[in-house]
Amino acid sequence: MSAYTPITPPNRINQRRVPITSRWELTLKALNPNAYTFIIPFLIIFLIFRIYPFLSGIYTSFTNARIGPRTPKFIGLENYFEVFSSSEIGRAFFVTFHYAMMVVPMTFFIALAMAVYVNSKFPAHTLSRFVFFAPFVLTASIVAIIWNWMFQTQFGLVNVTMDLIGLPGRTAWLRDTTLVLPVIAFISSWWVAGFSMVIFLAALQNIPGDLNEAARIDGANSWQIFWRVTFPLLLPASTLVITVSLIEAMRVFSIIHIITYGGPSDYTTSVVFYIFKEGFSRYEQGMASAIGVVLFVVIMILTILRFTLLRGDQKYY
Repeated sequence: MSAYTPITPPNRINQRRVPITSRWELTLKALNPNAYTFIIPFLIIFLIFRIYPFLSGIYTSFTNARIGPRTPKFIGLENYFEVFSSSEIGRAFFVTFHYAMMVVPMTFFIALAMAVYVNSKFPAHTLSRFVFFAPFVLTASIVAIIWNWMFQTQFGLVNVTMDLIGLPGRTAWLRDTTLVLPVIAFISSWWVAGFSMVIFLAALQNIPGDLNEAARIDGANSWQIFWRVTFPLLLPASTLVITVSLIEAMRVFSIIHIITYGGPSDYTTSVVFYIFKEGFSRYEQGMASAIGVVLFVVIMILTILRFTLLRGDQKYY
């Protein structure tokens, strides 16, 4: 019987330590250095036309800069104090929030309905892809000219049609203070709903068909399948659509500038349109920059609240 020989533990002091490489370092080593040359043109353009104007606008907001020979002077938070104390600017923010509260849900439901129709087997569902998306490729000026004529008081197609079916046909859609903002919201929703439809359509086509078949076997009808199975699975796409629509609604300018120019009686003067008037009509660049910075902060807060209250990163399958 052989004697038992104990195993000597290794000397931990003389052990060679292997350096721990971070994932970021591994990624950098895996990249070809020549690949960076391809992003340099984009990076230069991004820095010149995005980052530099953004930083310059923040600096200008702390000055009394004005278009003209006057040399800008640093005035601290004076512009921001005026932003929060001005009733005109407060009204512009109110109009913008009111507009966003109409256009965001309107765009959401119009885009969702179009996506469901395109994804189904209803008649002409293939042609409807082009028809529903076509308005999104139009420019703001074309959209404004079309709908400005449609809502014209005397000979507009909307009023003529209403007159033919026995409804009041002389409604001043774009001059009535109670109707003009909902009309602008409807025009904007019609214009951009095609983009949101594509997002919903991609999400609908990504849902496994087995889920709908299982619900149908269990006795669910089409309406129940949509609200109990399909719609909950669209939460990531829904939050994306809401976020994009909200940001674009807070930045509305072109449609208002062309159709109403902020009227009647400033009932459609949005924040961005007010910035335009402040900077290029009154030539107050410092004040316009301060309003822009405040708007940027408001959009950031709304986006963070969206991510906090309505998360869209859940996985259901």
